[in-house]
Amino acid sequence: NNCKKTNYNQKVLYFSTAKFFIIKMLKHISLFLLLFYFNLGFTQVPDEISDKEISNLLSQSTKSLMNLDCDKSLNLAKEALRYAHINANNELIAKSYNLIGLNFEEFSDFQKAIGFYNLGLEYANKTTNDTLKGWLEGNLGNVYCYRF
Repeated sequence: NNCKKTNYNQKVLYFSTAKFFIIKMLKHISLFLLLFYFNLGFTQVPDEISDKEISNLLSQSTKSLMNLDCDKSLNLAKEALRYAHINANNELIAKSYNLIGLNFEEFSDFQKAIGFYNLGLEYANKTTNDTLKGWLEGNLGNVYCYRF
């Protein structure tokens, strides 16, 4: 009988200790989630940046592409595209799509590259920048001529 009592006491002690650690862990997780939630409000990305800053993002994207760091280049071009849309700057939108297309061409995803070049051409046609239109048309031609 004494052995059963000791066994019971050990089980109670074990479950009490486990319950204590679970409660303590839940408090830490709750505190982390609370801090994370409030931190999101203070670290938001700006809604708008200047066209010059967007051009700088595109320059960084181009340099990354030239260094064959395509993931970084693609992320920078997508970020530039988002801001260019916010600023409603058709030229920067077209340049962003062009760079995204170039990245997909490097990834050997030619269908996506063509899609992005065509999107870029749609926005380039809304501008008077013939050089930009030529880049996009040339990139489209290169994909069709050399990649298929």
